[in-house]
Amino acid sequence: MGKKSRDKGATFERWLVNEMKDNLGENLLEQPSRNLSQYQQKGQSDIIIPGFAFEAKAYAKGYTHKKDWWVQACEQAGDLEPVLVYKYDYQEPRAVISLSLVSSEYQGTGMTCAISLPTLWYIVREKLAERG
Repeated sequence: MGKKSRDKGATFERWLVNEMKDNLGENLLEQPSRNLSQYQQKGQSDIIIPGFAFEAKAYAKGYTHKKDWWVQACEQAGDLEPVLVYKYDYQEPRAVISLSLVSSEYQGTGMTCAISLPTLWYIVREKLAERG
């Protein structure tokens, strides 16, 4: 991966952390931050908050997420709930989550949904409140 691509990814991760602080700050015991050790060791999520592991992807062209991005998010999440946030140039960011996060009826189905970031923040706030 070239320097320009790494810089674009790091910029998007910083932006996402700031969005988390703005939208989840009062619900978090600890402020979110980028996982800088992800650059030293493979298999780590970009951003971790209690109960959730975020993978961030920023690309120039496209419309929907790539399947291997979701696979990567799931593999790196471990016991945490995987969240993929992606953005293409000139488009609003989107998030991919497991449908089981929305309804337990989908537990174990592997089904996902793509949602807006305001919807993501609402769901995460609700889950954080449930967990105390």
